[in-house]
Amino acid sequence: MPSGGGGAVGRLHPVAKVGPVKAHRRIVLFGTVLATLGGLTTLVVPVVGGSDLVNTTLHAAAATPARPVTAALPAALRQIWSAPGVPPRAGSPLPTDTTHSSVVAVAGSHGIEGRSLLDGAIVWSYERRNAALCDWTLQQDLVLVAFRKLDGCRDLVALDAGTGVRRWYRTAEIDADITLYAAPALLVAANSRGLAAFDTGGGLTRWTFGRPGCTLAPPILGDQGVALLLACAGRPPSLVLLDTYSGKERWKLPVPMTGIDPRVLAADTDVTVLTRSGGAAVITAYDNSGRRLSATGIGVRYGTASQVATMVHNGVVVGWTGRQVFAAATAGTPLWTADGTGPAVGDGPVVLLAGPGPLTERDPRSGRVVRTIPRPAGSAGPEDVGRLGSSLVTITTAGTIVLGGTPR
Repeated sequence: MPSGGGGAVGRLHPVAKVGPVKAHRRIVLFGTVLATLGGLTTLVVPVVGGSDLVNTTLHAAAATPARPVTAALPAALRQIWSAPGVPPRAGSPLPTDTTHSSVVAVAGSHGIEGRSLLDGAIVWSYERRNAALCDWTLQQDLVLVAFRKLDGCRDLVALDAGTGVRRWYRTAEIDADITLYAAPALLVAANSRGLAAFDTGGGLTRWTFGRPGCTLAPPILGDQGVALLLACAGRPPSLVLLDTYSGKERWKLPVPMTGIDPRVLAADTDVTVLTRSGGAAVITAYDNSGRRLSATGIGVRYGTASQVATMVHNGVVVGWTGRQVFAAATAGTPLWTADGTGPAVGDGPVVLLAGPGPLTERDPRSGRVVRTIPRPAGSAGPEDVGRLGSSLVTITTAGTIVLGGTPR
């Protein structure tokens, strides 16, 4: 198992015991009962009462739902359906480039389900009655889920986003406080002590990364690799760029951490970092060799770096500080700021911003408001928004709401 930079192997410092990948075929050896209920195929395994198999129920769709036609949002939005969920990601739209984007994934305490974008009907579901959901994320046509038993997240599962069919399953004893991040072909489980990277095609371990006595900030996965900030006792803090496929350090350089800790914003064309010095926010950009390109002040308010969320859309870094949305060129040049209750989302030529009132579509480079869209009152707390078909999906810690032009 290759190890990025020689990180120690431990309980997600960065990873402990890694069990074998269990192919779907292996389940058949224990004997299964298949039953068809409407359009769903139910998998029930009558084995020992306390086993993982008997406590796992999968209702898979018989066929992949048709992809909705992508269209502009209507002039005004109404609620079509809603579903409760649980933190950390109560509900989440699939990425807009997925082939199964007619399904919205919603998480519960012990599993996850795919719901029809059109009416909220359950398309597929996966439940683990003897395990709690640790975290989950989405990567193209996969839903990737970690489940916890006892004191750690011991199981990783990949489900087909359109049908719920299980693509692969494996054991991986990682800590209960991990967060999952995904990029094409790569799944990263991360906490403040280390990273463990897995291949999304079959679940094999790619690499691990960690340093004894060091604290890791949340990683950012991008075209340049995996970027993160590393704070080690008795040493200057560092910005590190890891190779996506090997986990080896491509470069490491010191980063000033005065006041509130910085946060990596993006690792695509360039690696950009948000810091605060003397009460002013600064965006610093580095090229793929680690050379500093620019350091420019930007007038945004933020309380803690952990609130910062970012994306790259049409060559523009669009971030959220927990209080404001801001945009910057990938080379670090600030472009504009606006108030917002959650991260912006890319929608073709514009970015879509949520607020307590109407939604706004803005030009990503100038920030000019292209269109204002009335909608039902937004969430009082942070919310994510996503675009699927001609609908808007909003996600809070309480659940998922789908908005469209026709009431249910």
